Amino acid sequence: MNALSAVGALILTSTFVVTPAHAESKTFHYRDASASSWITINDPSGRRCYDLQGDASLIRNKTDYKAMLYRGSSCSGGMHATLIPGERWVGRQMTVKSVRFMPS
Repeated sequence: MNALSAVGALILTSTFVVTPAHAESKTFHYRDASASSWITINDPSGRRCYDLQGDASLIRNKTDYKAMLYRGSSCSGGMHATLIPGERWVGRQMTVKSVRFMPS
């Protein structure tokens, strides 16, 4: 292989870098039934309670944590459901006002 071919091969192999899936941001998406867009919590902290804006009726848990969904603000009012990482929730008759993230 001549020097030009070697340089070309090096450029090709270094140009196409595959990033691992775990490099993605960990996000929690939710939406109020009356809202037209999703609200996102980026990289939430474990064991912390987050109050949601409005009453969430659609939720996507794309974190590494279990998301414990509460009926009231400040993680009060009784826990409604727990979402494992990657799970979605649709509240047909119940909305959520807060969430706490717990290690899986």
